[in-house]
Amino acid sequence: MNRKILKLKNVYKKKSIGLILLLFIECIENTIDKEVLGKLVIVNNFSEGIYLQIRATDKELNVVNFASVYKNNYLRPNHTENSTKIRQSDFLNKNYKYVIFIWKASTIERYSWQELSQNNIYDRKYVLSLRDIRDMNWQIVYDSN
Repeated sequence: MNRKILKLKNVYKKKSIGLILLLFIECIENTIDKEVLGKLVIVNNFSEGIYLQIRATDKELNVVNFASVYKNNYLRPNHTENSTKIRQSDFLNKNYKYVIFIWKASTIERYSWQELSQNNIYDRKYVLSLRDIRDMNWQIVYDSN
């Protein structure tokens, strides 16, 4: 009889710990979501695909990981993407800027990654503060101009 009671107590203890962990995770997710000011939307209104790199600094292009740009950040022609969440904590430093590099698919085909990096080649670069992003209504429209 005591064994059954001990087993039941262990089962309830494990379930209670699991429930507490779930509640903790939910609290963390709610805190993170409250910190999100909005989503920066990128619209490709150009006739060819583009590649994006969104960064939090304005370092030289040669520190960009081009392999990740090529694999993960392609935006088809005439397509829209919710690319990144803008968080309040990013702008605690008033000088903080989002830096967005854009390369047309033809640029990527024309140059090697080494040439792009060494010569700092890109088709468009945005350096945006929170005010800039709000003024643009949380949207960047790329049309190659």
